[in-house]
Amino acid sequence: MATWMKDVYSSNLLQVGYDVDAQETIATFHKGGRYAYPNTTEEQALQLANAPSAGSLFHAEFKNLPFRKL
Repeated sequence: MATWMKDVYSSNLLQVGYDVDAQETIATFHKGGRYAYPNTTEEQALQLANAPSAGSLFHAEFKNLPFRKL
């Protein structure tokens, strides 16, 4: 699935990753949900994974995108 995954320091997000083949950002949440956000770039995933506040960036940039539960 994900080409890479990175643990993030967030009260909401646990991990962020990216699947290069599918062009999807993968987000794993502390409450156990794991979701794929299609048609995103690896740059977007890297920005989320490395953000000082991953939760804030997620809510600003990803929350309203189409997604699917994994």
